[in-house]
Amino acid sequence: MTVGRGTIVASIIAIVLAVSSVLLYSRVSILESMYEAKYIECENLRSSYTSILSGYESLISDYRKLNSSYTTLSSLYKALLSDYQKLLYDYQNLSLDNRRLAVTIDSLNRSYRILCDEYNVVMSKLLRLQDDYEGLNSVYNDLYGDYKFILERYTILRDSYDSLKAKLSTGAFETFVKDYLKLVDEVNIHATHPKKEDLLLITPNDIRVRSLMLQITGGWSGYLDLSEISRDVKALFDWVVNNVRYRSDGLYPLLPPDPSFPPSYVSDMWQYPNQTLAFREGDCDDQAILLASMLSAYFQGKLRVECIIVTDHMAVYIPFENGRVMILDPAVGYYTGSPGMPSFKDVSVEVYRWIGRLEDMFGKRINVKWVFSDRFLKLFYSTERFIEWLYETTR
Repeated sequence: MTVGRGTIVASIIAIVLAVSSVLLYSRVSILESMYEAKYIECENLRSSYTSILSGYESLISDYRKLNSSYTTLSSLYKALLSDYQKLLYDYQNLSLDNRRLAVTIDSLNRSYRILCDEYNVVMSKLLRLQDDYEGLNSVYNDLYGDYKFILERYTILRDSYDSLKAKLSTGAFETFVKDYLKLVDEVNIHATHPKKEDLLLITPNDIRVRSLMLQITGGWSGYLDLSEISRDVKALFDWVVNNVRYRSDGLYPLLPPDPSFPPSYVSDMWQYPNQTLAFREGDCDDQAILLASMLSAYFQGKLRVECIIVTDHMAVYIPFENGRVMILDPAVGYYTGSPGMPSFKDVSVEVYRWIGRLEDMFGKRINVKWVFSDRFLKLFYSTERFIEWLYETTR
């Protein structure tokens, strides 16, 4: 019984072992199959790894090249950025310079146009001077006629003097002296300036002066309409320039206070406006006094009109509010605002501009001496003091 059990057990064990062997063999076959699959997969992975490794190395090489290029490009970028900033700064400076140059060009263009206008005026005056030059012979003949006229007047005055002297023997000495001194006052008012009697030479109430002013302008409306004032002042200025021929000086002698001395002749004789209108000729003094009288009649005392005496010359000026002035110089064809219509300009600028024009014409230094109107006379003997006074009285 015992042996039989051992045999059975052994058989069972043998069967189990046989089954296990089959199972193991089956599993080994499976494992071999799996191993072969994994081996193939591993070979594929190894091939892929080799390919990836090759690609990686290629990428590493490209990366190094790109990194080198990046470093170079970065350096170039920084240099270009620096150049850009510098160019931007230069551009801004050039833009500013361009704007300044544009302003300068506009200013130069305006100055050029002004110079062109002044050149045209100078050329017009040159042509006029050439015409005047051609008439110098005629002027000489006229001056010679004036000389003969003065000589005749001297003869008449000499006869009057002799007649008065004869009256002395009749005992009429006081009457003679009175009449003679009256004659001295009437004749000598035309010479020896400045003196308070100069105020009498401005005659806005003279009927001939006032009638001519009304004929030319029609009279002033009384309003501070600068366009009306400019138009009418220009009309009066042009009339004097075009209708009063320039003559070197007047026709009057200078009588001595003592009748025992002969009369003399001076180089500066001023005429009354009605005499200038009658003769239709006179020098700068006579033209200025006539124009000042017509302007005074025009403004009727509402605007100042004054004669200004500078070195060897006379003109007219009209002070205006806020330190402005209009200068009118018919003897040289100058007025404030020319070319164009007369206008009011800053006192200092205009006075120096006018004086500069005179210095260029006369070739010598010009200074303001004194001014006068029909109401007052004031001495300066300094252009700067005159300008200060004019500012003070117009502000």
